[in-house]
Formats: sequence, C-alpha cells, structure tokens
Amino acid sequence: MKNRKWLPHIVATGLLAVFVVLGLACASGPNPPVAIAPPHTFQAGEGGEVTILLRQGLDFDRAFREVAHVLILHDFNNDVVHSAIGYLRTEWRFTGVGYRTRVIAHFNPAQTQLIVNVQAEFLQGETWIRGHDAEAAELLRNDLTMIVGN
Repeated sequence: MKNRKWLPHIVATGLLAVFVVLGLACASGPNPPVAIAPPHTFQAGEGGEVTILLRQGLDFDRAFREVAHVLILHDFNNDVVHSAIGYLRTEWRFTGVGYRTRVIAHFNPAQTQLIVNVQAEFLQGETWIRGHDAEAAELLRNDLTMIVGN
C-alpha cells in the first residue's frame, strides 16, 4: 500500500480555497440599486389631492370608518389614525421594485368634504423621488365617492 500523507493536505487546501472564494463573494454585498423609471401613473412634485363632497346626513364617525375600510380593501394599512380630527395616514405600500405609495385622507373642519392624496415615491439610485400616483388617486376617488360621497 502506498503512503498517501499528502491527500489530506490537498483536500484541506481545496476546501479552504472554496471558503475564501465564497467569503469574498458574500462580502462584496448586493449590487447597488439600479435607476428605474417610475410607472406611468407617477406624477413628480406636490399635488394630486382629490376632494370628495360628503353625502348629506352621513354621520361623521360612520364616514371615517368607511374611509378606513375602503383603504384596507385597497391593501393600505393604517399608520396614523386620529378619528377625532378626521385624519388618517397609511403605511408605505411597496407596489414594485423601487416604488411605493401611501394615502393621506382627512376631512375638512366642517366635516363636509374628504380630501385624499396618494403620495408616491420611486427609488432612483439611492434617492427617493417624491410625487403622487394619479391612477391610484382616481381609483380611490371613485370608490370613496360611491361609499361616502354625493
């Protein structure tokens, strides 16, 4: 039988090389974010508020609950809720790689109108570009008008 003292050294050296290569690959981290184009519904800058005239005789507390319910149906989760003053803001909802939306809904002081804004941001490099989502705002306007509007 031949003497094979060198075999364990070769196996150990090979395993060490594999671990070093894997360690370097993991240490380099993920690729940096790639600039993407925003969806066609994204509008840069401020604005995007839609106003809904509330149905006459509708109880304010019920209207507030209905608005919160419609937002949940549209997959928006509540983040800040102040029912006493009629203010609701949802968490950011990520709808694609590097794109997120959230809703701010509030009632005017006379509690006769609901103002809804669908804020949107898209990631360009490492910077979030602010704006609003026109399509989501229109969809919410239609649904909320059917539930609480005139």
